[in-house]
Amino acid sequence: MKSGIWLAVREFLDLTPSDDYLIFMNPGNIDSKSVIDSLRGEFLGDCLDHLERANEAIEGMAAGAGDSKTHLKIIQHNVHTIKGTGGSFGFSSISRIAHALEDFMEAHPDILADWRGIESYLDAIRRIAGSGVDVTGEGLARIMDALPKAYRRKAALSGPSAPPGRIRLSAVRPVREVNVLLVMAKGVQRKIVGQELTSCGFGISFVDSGVAAIAVALARKPDMIASSMVLDDMTGVDLARAVAGIETIKDTRFVLMISTRAGKLKAADLPDSAAVVAKDEDYAEELTELLMEWGFFGEAGKKIAARKVL
Repeated sequence: MKSGIWLAVREFLDLTPSDDYLIFMNPGNIDSKSVIDSLRGEFLGDCLDHLERANEAIEGMAAGAGDSKTHLKIIQHNVHTIKGTGGSFGFSSISRIAHALEDFMEAHPDILADWRGIESYLDAIRRIAGSGVDVTGEGLARIMDALPKAYRRKAALSGPSAPPGRIRLSAVRPVREVNVLLVMAKGVQRKIVGQELTSCGFGISFVDSGVAAIAVALARKPDMIASSMVLDDMTGVDLARAVAGIETIKDTRFVLMISTRAGKLKAADLPDSAAVVAKDEDYAEELTELLMEWGFFGEAGKKIAARKVL
């Protein structure tokens, strides 16, 4: 199986699969630096094209022209394409910001009313693509910190498309910025859980597999991982054990979200840093108490949780 970068090289040079052997046996026939530079240039051009299409959709949202949901799908498609190709051409910062924008759009309870928030992310990507230089380390951290967060968009949280009665997790706010990695298959349930955690004041990242969760956890060091029991590549229990076995993330708080309380019997032998919450009618209250006990809401939250236990 060839890597994405090799497939791009093959296409750029108009090669066929049968040419692979000759290329590997005679690498001196190719000016690799020239090829990679050309591919990076093509990527940046394509990236700017995708940004332009996304901006056209934003203009439609801002003007109230057409169907806002259709505009949003256009934005999501172009952002997803940018995210998937940035890292392959040496622009990991572009992929990181694009991924953060996907998280922002999914966690936001009224994203159709917050086109300015989307625009901020697109502008950040455009500045990097326009410069032709990847951003890493503290420079990237400053960019990420300055981007809007779904849990900070107070005006949108009370907007007309926020689902009534669903934003109910906490009565107090976190004492610091808390980042949660939500590991669930895409769908309505993931969106609801993500928006409720956002209403707590948490920053949310989304992935849909155990392998992706481990990669993101290693890169971003979230304060908590919340996972479904059933994932495409492993169970939630397997993921909890894997996280607990990796030195740099072993102390990350872990919540295993199961379908019914009876399912708790299947979640045996979890690490000490993990807990189980059933996704039933009381899950929001149970999860709130757990987060308070873990100190995410400071001493005030711990006292409230203690009073409920008594």
